Amino acid sequence: MVLQNDGDVTDDLVLTTPIVPQGQITVKVFVAYYDITALANGGGVVFHDVAPGASIVVAIQFRCDPGTTGLGTLAAVKLSSGFRARAG
Repeated sequence: MVLQNDGDVTDDLVLTTPIVPQGQITVKVFVAYYDITALANGGGVVFHDVAPGASIVVAIQFRCDPGTTGLGTLAAVKLSSGFRARAG
């Protein structure tokens, strides 16, 4: 998955993963070989000062046990701007 700053200014990008009931769906997040799942859960992992047009590649792994029920369970990741008005 490619995260990109499509804005006109340098910005922080915040990636968060869903909190899903334990045992149903497992979501893991990787940057290169580093497992950043713990950072992405809850408050999210922040990629600071991403220039306009710059991108970051992350891998998202979704896993579900074969016997899992729960049709309709939504598992997604969220990317948002961390933009804060900067005095200038």
